[in-house]
Amino acid sequence: MKHTMEATLLQRLGLEETEIKVLAGILAWKSRTGSIVGNKKLFEDLQRKLLSCQGVSYIITPNQSLDRHEIEGYLFVPNENVWIQANVPIPNVIYNRVPYYQHEKSEKFDQFKQDALRKGIPFFNSSFLDKWSTYQLLSQHEKIREHLPDTIEVKDEETCFQFLRRYSCIYAKPKLRSKGFGVMRIRLKQDGKIYCETTSTTILFANFTRFWERFYTTFEKNQYILQQAIEPKTYKGRRFDLRILGQFTGSGFNMTGIGVRQSFHQEVTTHIPKGGRIIPFSRVTHMTPVQQLEELTQMIGKELNKAFGVFYEFSIDIGLDENQHPYLFEVNAKPMTFDEEEIESKRMQQLCTLFIRLYQQK
Repeated sequence: MKHTMEATLLQRLGLEETEIKVLAGILAWKSRTGSIVGNKKLFEDLQRKLLSCQGVSYIITPNQSLDRHEIEGYLFVPNENVWIQANVPIPNVIYNRVPYYQHEKSEKFDQFKQDALRKGIPFFNSSFLDKWSTYQLLSQHEKIREHLPDTIEVKDEETCFQFLRRYSCIYAKPKLRSKGFGVMRIRLKQDGKIYCETTSTTILFANFTRFWERFYTTFEKNQYILQQAIEPKTYKGRRFDLRILGQFTGSGFNMTGIGVRQSFHQEVTTHIPKGGRIIPFSRVTHMTPVQQLEELTQMIGKELNKAFGVFYEFSIDIGLDENQHPYLFEVNAKPMTFDEEEIESKRMQQLCTLFIRLYQQK
């Protein structure tokens, strides 16, 4: 494969000039101060693995042109444990890791994405996923539908109150945020009082009108959905969720691994940044329908790609009810680093294999 990377740079990376199999551009974002915004650990782990597969990755940003021979890149040099800035060739594949939804709505991101498609550069993943659009899509699928909690958009007070009356306990979630940010659990008591639990506090309201007066601007500003609460399966008295990593393998989607997150400091969410904790999958394997989850992962991957563009990697949050029936809470287009080393290692290997395959198939 021809390339124009400087020989001295390749030497620092420990690569022979003629042996590079793929150049992978990791699309991130540059802040106003000039620093790169993104998942640094994931980028470093990916570079280490890709170098072992005779490939190179580097961070690029969408405020540059793909019509040149070179582009400004940021490379991690594992042997020296340093990041360096350098002029690098236009990548063979682009891995979208732009960190925030607002960035993807910018004109420069859209132009960069269109330029990549025009030049025939494989571009994945296409974009963040909107919880409501994803629900609407998946609820049309006969087999996936039975794994979805009832969900509505927040529109007006009466609609929301009737939804709460129907289920007594519901979750409110922003359409476009992850990691448990903005999530609240809302309970309607028999006396009409409303208990609203966030990851940090519990607020009691005399009635739903008082609750609505307090939160309707939040709902409006952040575009919320309401989701039926599922009575969860517990382990040692505390709820747990499954974090499943799905990846494209060339012909379909496979379940790369299952992580387990358990509520600890609060019961609203199991996300680690919000006080959840990791427990080994081996502790809940006996109560997990693994084959069913494998099939669900395959179906979700296929539907996402048919409707929203290219999604070669995604994670799904699954809860089990008391009958071990899986419920799909959320689909994430840009999975964070899995704390489970075995899952993350498989993930990196599959990404590298896919980068090389996509370039070879061009």
